[in-house]
Amino acid sequence: MKATYIAFEGIDGSGKTKQTELLYNYLVSQGKKVLLTRELGSPHDQACNKLREFHLCSTLEMDDLAAQYLLASCSIQHSEKVIKPNLKNYDFILSDRSLESNLAYGYALGFGKSLINQIFLQDKRRTFPDIIVYLDIEPEVAYARSKARKQEYTLTDRIEGKGLEFQKMVRESYLERIPFFPKDSLTLNVSTLSIQAVHQKILEGLKL
Repeated sequence: MKATYIAFEGIDGSGKTKQTELLYNYLVSQGKKVLLTRELGSPHDQACNKLREFHLCSTLEMDDLAAQYLLASCSIQHSEKVIKPNLKNYDFILSDRSLESNLAYGYALGFGKSLINQIFLQDKRRTFPDIIVYLDIEPEVAYARSKARKQEYTLTDRIEGKGLEFQKMVRESYLERIPFFPKDSLTLNVSTLSIQAVHQKILEGLKL
């Protein structure tokens, strides 16, 4: 039996990390075997973690286009070394972000969709999510959340440092991508919902 691969997507501050963890805890409580991972820095692969640290380090002054190739390397590593080998070992694989994040953020940087698609979609071996849970949120609300929360790393401001206007563009990119999501995907507007209310809507939407 193949695991159901579910990816959580949304702009910074949308609550996707928390909702990924809540769904993981729920599924485990139901006796399911679940792998919890993330795109860009999976805890299950040392190379992914090193690439994450390098990418997020704000002191490196990395060129934005160069960063896209680094992200593509990490995405391929995640697909080939974490997702694909575990599809037969678990009931569910839950990922905080997926390929869709790379596309949405890449589009927002203004390089052109054809170039970003070429960078991230040229590897035909790639494993895609079965379901995407997209948490839509007003960028102003999400930006305030991001600025308020304590960061996991001390040097994670390279992306957040691009500011509110960039997050608005990322959101627009996500909205344009919705028609390309897998058919069973779920889109929720979470701007005014509590954490628990969002979790309940996810359980209902996924029929879990």
